[in-house]
Amino acid sequence: MNDLARSIRIALRGLARTPGFLTAAIVILGLGIGTAVAVFTVFRAVLFQKLPVTNPDRLVVISTYRDRPDNEFGLVKSDLKAVAREARTMRAVGGYAHWATSEGPLVDGDRTLTLGRVVVNGTFFDALGARAALGRLLRPEDDLPGAAPVLVLSYANWQHWFAGDSSVVGHHLYEPYSQLTYTVVGVGPPGLDFPNRAGYWILWPGTEGLSVIAVARLNPGATPRAAADEFASIVKRTPAPNIPVRPSITGAK
Repeated sequence: MNDLARSIRIALRGLARTPGFLTAAIVILGLGIGTAVAVFTVFRAVLFQKLPVTNPDRLVVISTYRDRPDNEFGLVKSDLKAVAREARTMRAVGGYAHWATSEGPLVDGDRTLTLGRVVVNGTFFDALGARAALGRLLRPEDDLPGAAPVLVLSYANWQHWFAGDSSVVGHHLYEPYSQLTYTVVGVGPPGLDFPNRAGYWILWPGTEGLSVIAVARLNPGATPRAAADEFASIVKRTPAPNIPVRPSITGAK
C-alpha cells in the first residue's frame, strides 16, 4: 500500500506537469462513457494535422459495428448517403473500405507496381478537403453504376514510379484483383497518404454494400460528441437489411 500511494503521488505530479495530456485524457475518458446504437468510435484526427487538407481540426473519422452473421463491419456505403442527407452536424461525408490499405499491384505494360490500394467512395476527397497536385481527384459521379474505372495516384508514388511525368494523367493501369483497367485522372497533393500510407485510391461503382469507415467534416459549431450522437441516431433509423444493430457504445476521441 505504501508503494501504491507513492506511485499515485508520482503519477499526479507528472500529470500536473503536463496539463494538456491530463485534459485530453479526462475528455477522452468522459466521452467514452455512455450507450448508443452501435459500437461507435470517433477519432479526432491528430494525424490529420500533418496532412494537406482544409481545416484538419474539423475532420472526424467514424466507424460503427453491427452484429451480423459474417462478422463484418455494419456501416456500408449506402449508410453514408443517409448520413449526408440527414446530418446537421456534419457535411461532405465520405468513406473508405474498412480494411483500409491493402497491397494492390497495378500492371503498367511489362512492369508491376506494388502500391497500397485504398477503396473509397465518391465523396471521400470532398470530405478531406484535399486538392489535386495534378489533374483531379475522385468525384461523386465517378461512383455511379456504369462509370468508367478511374484512380488517383499518391504524390510519392507518382514521383517514384513515373518520375513526376505530367503525362501520367490519362494513363491506363490494369488492376488484377478487380480485373479492371483504370484510367489515372489525377495525383494527390504532396504528403497525402491517408489512410495508412495509401499509394492510390479507387472506387468500385455500384457496391452499395461495401463495408466502410466514414470520414466527415464537422459543420461550424458542431462537436465530435454531437456528431457521434447524430451519426448513431441516423444509422439506427436506417439499418442495413437483415443486419441488427448492437445497442452499445465504446467511446469517442
